[in-house]
Amino acid sequence: MEDYRKSLLSRLIKIEGNIFKLNDKLNQLDWDVFTPLLVIKKKHIKDILERTLNNSIDFKTLEEWANMVESRDDLDFENNEVQEIIIELANPVLYGKLSNIRLLELLEKINRPGGAVFFSLSWNGE
Repeated sequence: MEDYRKSLLSRLIKIEGNIFKLNDKLNQLDWDVFTPLLVIKKKHIKDILERTLNNSIDFKTLEEWANMVESRDDLDFENNEVQEIIIELANPVLYGKLSNIRLLELLEKINRPGGAVFFSLSWNGE
């Protein structure tokens, strides 16, 4: 049964197939999972954001997907940055409407080493 769950989770993480059907199948399984079975990684987020920017995934599906993976006990996140991005995507009412501009910003953030935001200040002597 664990292999079946992992297979469904993997397809959900990658948005392979109908996420609503995948989620329904996962919801039929036992909810008492004490350790995560799979990890959502930067590469997954990057792929999903790029597919959304290429119009393979619409904003509503992106939001629904983020809501589905955000609170699953059987999934973990590679790091806090990945988790924060998922939370933002799942909550556009709190963080702002999803847009191509915002997705590009998130892609830029996730592509930076360590995900840090760098600022460049110049001093012109004034």
